[in-house]
Amino acid sequence: MKMRLSVWIEPSYMKTPWYHELISGIKAELGKRGLKAAFLVTDDINPPAAGIDLALLAGETTGWFSRMHQFASANKIRVCSASSDPAIAASNSACVTLDRQRDMFQMVQYLAHAGRERIVLWGINAASPADQKRVAGFLQAAQAFHLPISSQDILYTTGRIADCSQRLISNLHKYNAIIASNDLYAVYLLPVLKKYGARIPEDFYLAAFGNSILSQLCEPTLTTASLNHYELGRQAVICSHYLLSNPQVSQMFISIHGDFYARASTENAPFDSSEVAFLSSEPMDEISSYNDPDLKMIAGLEVCLGWRDAVITDILRYCASDKPFSLLAESLYISDSTLDYRLRKIYAQLGFSSRTALRTLVQTTTPLLKSLTADTLPPPV
Repeated sequence: MKMRLSVWIEPSYMKTPWYHELISGIKAELGKRGLKAAFLVTDDINPPAAGIDLALLAGETTGWFSRMHQFASANKIRVCSASSDPAIAASNSACVTLDRQRDMFQMVQYLAHAGRERIVLWGINAASPADQKRVAGFLQAAQAFHLPISSQDILYTTGRIADCSQRLISNLHKYNAIIASNDLYAVYLLPVLKKYGARIPEDFYLAAFGNSILSQLCEPTLTTASLNHYELGRQAVICSHYLLSNPQVSQMFISIHGDFYARASTENAPFDSSEVAFLSSEPMDEISSYNDPDLKMIAGLEVCLGWRDAVITDILRYCASDKPFSLLAESLYISDSTLDYRLRKIYAQLGFSSRTALRTLVQTTTPLLKSLTADTLPPPV
């Protein structure tokens, strides 16, 4: 019997670079297994359900996962959740998740062993199941290592990264290390800290999650833990296929561990890892960090670099310089039409149409971009 698979995607999740990695992993495994799936971007409480045996969920917020699970259950559709833990326990379901709690536990342990015990967890989204796993790992590590930190040292975002940054600056004197909820937040934070005279890593260690391209281009380069969304997508398809082929199996759970990269933002101190137990706490809300226009541009720049388009990389590198825009096409040996096409593609991703704004964004966030070419981009992980 032909098995009918549909991939349901939360709209806000598409604004993240992690989405592209996840979908690439899903499509690669579908092709490897000779499977087909319908892809549906939906925020509808009643997405099309006719003829679907299993829905693979890819999203960001607890509320969205909850609605999709409830709808699938009501329509007798089996579910495999990817990217985050489901908000509710569902029968006939599978969950493939990145082990964010364990990764956070190890990150706190790493900083503590490096002598940075006054740690703030910054930029947490209360609506994100992924961030709530990080909160659990943060508090668990604080207790395990008897650190002078508590839930009062977690700074939440309400959808505006600039406001969250100001709250951090106001309390910066309490800390000697910062863990950002993800790389994009950390990249945004670096010039803010510099503006207020806070030095990384001399005064504060800074770490985050993602191992993004930007984390390897910012100055200083960023200590981070990778989140293998490509593998997440692959495993989600494997789980989905197994559930469809084995109707007697009621539930599955797979957790994927991350890899750590110590870089200049923590003085390249080596990692020392530990196994960790698990906690869970997931409030219901639907704030998306990626609707924040400031963070959206950072995320968009990461996506542009991820295209690995030589012309686009050269345009961004040119923007990192102070050369006049009037010489851009001539300097890159491209036609005006080629330049206009690539700029429109960049602007569409970043959400603006000003060359001056593009230059400001590039020069502020990625000083190392000046010497970058498409061939020298950090390799994908």
